Amino acid sequence: MFDAHDQVESGAAKLRFAVLCDGLSLERWQAAALRLLIAEGRATLAAVLFFGDDAQAKRASAAGLPTLFQPSERAVDCTIDEMLAATTSAAPHVATSDDDLAALRLDFILYLGFGAADARSAAHARLGMWRFRFGAADKQEIYPPGVWEVVDGDPVTVASLCRLDAGSIVATVLRTGAFATITHVPNANADQMFREAALWPAYAVRLAAQGLAPVDAETIVWPDTAIARRPGAGLLLRLIWTMFWQKMWRLPNLFFDDSWNVAIVDAPIHSFLAGSADVSASWFPNQDAGTYLADPMGAVSGDDAVVLCESYDFKSEIGSIVKLGWDGNAWQPSVVPAIPSRFHSSYPYLFEADGRIYCVPESNQAEEIALFEATEGAAAFRRVRTLLTGVRYVDPTIFRHDGLWWLFCSDTMLGEHTHLLAFFAADLAAEWRPHPLNPLKIDVRSARPAGTPFVHEVRLYRPSQNCAKTYGGGVTICEITRLSATEFAEVPVAELQPLRSSVYRSGFHTLSRFGERTLIDGKRRIFTANGLKEKLSSVMRRFTAR
Repeated sequence: MFDAHDQVESGAAKLRFAVLCDGLSLERWQAAALRLLIAEGRATLAAVLFFGDDAQAKRASAAGLPTLFQPSERAVDCTIDEMLAATTSAAPHVATSDDDLAALRLDFILYLGFGAADARSAAHARLGMWRFRFGAADKQEIYPPGVWEVVDGDPVTVASLCRLDAGSIVATVLRTGAFATITHVPNANADQMFREAALWPAYAVRLAAQGLAPVDAETIVWPDTAIARRPGAGLLLRLIWTMFWQKMWRLPNLFFDDSWNVAIVDAPIHSFLAGSADVSASWFPNQDAGTYLADPMGAVSGDDAVVLCESYDFKSEIGSIVKLGWDGNAWQPSVVPAIPSRFHSSYPYLFEADGRIYCVPESNQAEEIALFEATEGAAAFRRVRTLLTGVRYVDPTIFRHDGLWWLFCSDTMLGEHTHLLAFFAADLAAEWRPHPLNPLKIDVRSARPAGTPFVHEVRLYRPSQNCAKTYGGGVTICEITRLSATEFAEVPVAELQPLRSSVYRSGFHTLSRFGERTLIDGKRRIFTANGLKEKLSSVMRRFTAR
């Protein structure tokens, strides 16, 4: 973990680091990590070390796999000498002994390898040795990375950048990412993991230079060695078998589409902390078969109450914001336009401030987040201002905490299901500043917002989407334990599944407060002729474009 003593003041010398390698060549992801770290401008490469475990690195490689299954990120990118010539003006020192390391006054050592590197060299670096761990913290590392999650059917693939200090087997996590395991495309799972991991050393340096504590600052016991399963005929057969069945499992997607509906639960939102198994919901009356309703949001202010949601049209493939009929006790079969837009719109997040009802719909195709205010007793909405522009963010969620307004969202450019961002402002009309820890977390199980943050018994909770197995597969409620202009931490406290007693039991991705009631949605799979036509057309376009 970093603290105030680790901070590099503005104008002070950059952090000094050494890179530790297993050999003379760098794989594509390793080269990218080093380039990005140097380009960050906060650290200077002071030395190159060759104390790595080349034998273990060979066991960790995917060289035994057929070309089709070899991750492109594991291909050799360049030699160390070529990297240094292209990125540094002065040749770094090649350290060969402990005395050399001690004289360099290093801040950290970055190990870009897979072997059991000797952590004793971390004694010569103020911030220890930084190295990657591929695999969940509660499981043994198994090489080659990113392969065995596919073979073993694990829905989530995890990687971490950790800090090891000399003489300790306990590592501090500087950055971690959890991704949905890709099982139907050869090598794609490992590639997504390595591409993301390449960004993390630069991120960790940015935090260290500002004296900020990492979001993922948990500790794990570091194993002495990782298990290296030699890729062979058995592994190849298992990979082929897994991919075949995943292709077959996806085949019905050509004929079926997701169809959502919204419901109201006669219970407060905090009741879902106990789970969703016994929930009874009142679903909105069946609508036009060519559309579906999703992302229900509600707000109550005095005598005014409003329920908005997305209405998605299968034919145009465009969503729009509509107002649903609600008489205070039951649904009314009324669906009317609420916030017109020429772009796809969804997730019409509602909140109340100073006796007024506001809405911030998702409009990432318009590359903005805009604020609307309810008028005429919540019968209409008028545009107030643009909060953020030039962005492709989804599911914007606004709430007030400790004197600041907060906007949480996820980023389609980084990963709409995995990367959580936060912005804050003194008031709704002020400038929205990005949180210095962005992205706050990288986790397909609990990053993307899923509805209204709420306080219960003085604790702050945030609904999030669990997209590990499928988009909108469930909702994870997280307790936010730290949130300030420089801090963030949260822990999952409840895993909510779709209502199995309902026809909409294939998914669930919204949990929003509506006074003392709660709005939810649910997904089912339906056949749509238009969907089949569009998907076949898409396949043909990709085929002819080759």
